[in-house]
Amino acid sequence: MAEKNESFLKKKISRRKALSTAAKAGISAIVAGVVAGIGGYYAGMSAVPTKEITKEVTKEITKTVTKTVTKTPTVTTTPTTTPTTAVVITPTKKIRLGFAHVNLNCPYYLAMQRAAYDVAYKFGWDIILTNAEADQVKQISDVESMLVKGIDALIINPVTEEGPKSVIKKCIEKDIPVVVVDRTMYGDYIAYVGIDQWKAGRLQGEFIAKMLTEKYGEPKGFVALIGGEAGCPATIGRGGGAIEVWKSKYPNIKYEWVGYGYYSMEKGMKIMEDAIATYGEKIDYVYAMNDAMALGALQALRAAGLTDVMVSGIDGQKEAYEEIMKGGQYKSTVVNHSWEITIVAMYLLMYYVEKGELPSEEWLQSLKITTGPGGNIAKWKVIKEVRKVDKGPGGTTAYDVITGTELVTIENVALHYDPTAIF
Repeated sequence: MAEKNESFLKKKISRRKALSTAAKAGISAIVAGVVAGIGGYYAGMSAVPTKEITKEVTKEITKTVTKTVTKTPTVTTTPTTTPTTAVVITPTKKIRLGFAHVNLNCPYYLAMQRAAYDVAYKFGWDIILTNAEADQVKQISDVESMLVKGIDALIINPVTEEGPKSVIKKCIEKDIPVVVVDRTMYGDYIAYVGIDQWKAGRLQGEFIAKMLTEKYGEPKGFVALIGGEAGCPATIGRGGGAIEVWKSKYPNIKYEWVGYGYYSMEKGMKIMEDAIATYGEKIDYVYAMNDAMALGALQALRAAGLTDVMVSGIDGQKEAYEEIMKGGQYKSTVVNHSWEITIVAMYLLMYYVEKGELPSEEWLQSLKITTGPGGNIAKWKVIKEVRKVDKGPGGTTAYDVITGTELVTIENVALHYDPTAIF
């Protein structure tokens, strides 16, 4: 094995050259699809938003593709489609919504952005959306800037669980309701909308143990873990849940964190290249904390000829479903649809703004959520559970609205795959 690993190290440079054609072409195709969709969305507007900042979509294609992110958008014409709901509540209050986004570096986050703009238009709301670029200090500054400009409500996808506490306290002092999406936060919110991160990790931990048992006749093997960001609640839960399962039930499954890819496909590919050079054929399984990084890792594995290494991710990205349907290396993901999460969060917040209270669980469950701008209604139950928690301002009751958190494998992928979905 030592000789094989030494061989992998010697071939590291040549493998990276091999990746430059097939792997990077795959990454460009996926990112370009998302950029084209959102570009078309803005092209349909009658006015170009002011104060634009150009953001990199991926490092590899910065010379040819850039993403224009609106800092203070004003939507003045109708998007091609809007989300639908069976519950008729007409928004009567025109508000300015702040959306403090964690990043805009992958399809997952871009889909959230588009969903927020779509629903804001439908409600007649103004929206300020910022990009923290995975920097907690910048996110705090972003929210403080919103408070100066004047916002009536805030949606935040926090960089870390405790990091934004100081500025969230300022929102509470101004009676600004806060809804948390995707990543959990310490408290002071009226609702969190997203998956159960730890449960998602446990689902993948059990599934990976099952697949390794099929390979070896017993649950053993080596798993390379690719994290999103250090300190990120999603990485902590998704990774921690799997490790919890292995430590308690399957001690012969060994694992190593091989790097943090910031949820980027391109970075996931780079981390996998380095892991191949370090561990070589010792790797049995790659578990990435989102599908984008897992898809990048898959490209690196294929380029290196490691076609027996299995791969799993989380999020339910459309391209991950397509890989699962092939019956190849990509074995599983967990539903965490960013479009759906954002739609639910926006409708919940609208109800709160109109009524001054949280909606009933029955009202939330009655929402008919689309899978994207194509208008297709989700065939699965989007909201799995509504938990009442004492995490509201001053220990008041808040909601944890749990979406997705369903394991998807070749057995059930057809139910979840929608070729028209934005994500």
